[in-house]
Amino acid sequence: AVIFLYPFSLVEARKRALGTQRGSQLDQVWHMRQSVSNACGAVAIMHAVMNTLDRIGRSSSFLDEFKHSTSSASAHERGRAFGSAVRDIHSGVAPMGQTDAPKPTADLDFHFVAHVEVAGRLYELDGNNDGPIDCGPVGSNGLLHAVVAHVRSAYVTPFPEAHFSLITLGPKRDSEET
Repeated sequence: AVIFLYPFSLVEARKRALGTQRGSQLDQVWHMRQSVSNACGAVAIMHAVMNTLDRIGRSSSFLDEFKHSTSSASAHERGRAFGSAVRDIHSGVAPMGQTDAPKPTADLDFHFVAHVEVAGRLYELDGNNDGPIDCGPVGSNGLLHAVVAHVRSAYVTPFPEAHFSLITLGPKRDSEET
């Protein structure tokens, strides 16, 4: 999976200009709506993990239970359930942090989305959208090549002066196993 960070206000204005329909629910792709302000990074990670849970190789009681309990839920219901879980986790670990987190209502101008491969197709998953956006086949060059091509076409070309970041999430190499 790949997490993508972009300047929110710049790109969102273009997305809105292209139309109000942004994705649609697909049974084979796990998607949730973002219900907690400034939680787009956590939502992007959940999109990445929940769509690759069968491939990441490690079991997690929280993730397994969350996927099972939300399997038939709508994207909005999943978002609300995740929001509750995030609030519980945050209240337990936030006092241990060394830096101050931004206030939930802070106006941050960057946004995280996930790109995942499901059944050979590339999907963009954004908690602000109605559902996954099918970006086409991954192809023989693999996921990273497909994501870079999509990001270049949909984001970098229209906004060449903007700053973007990609973060790849993948398994450890065999030599890194501990």
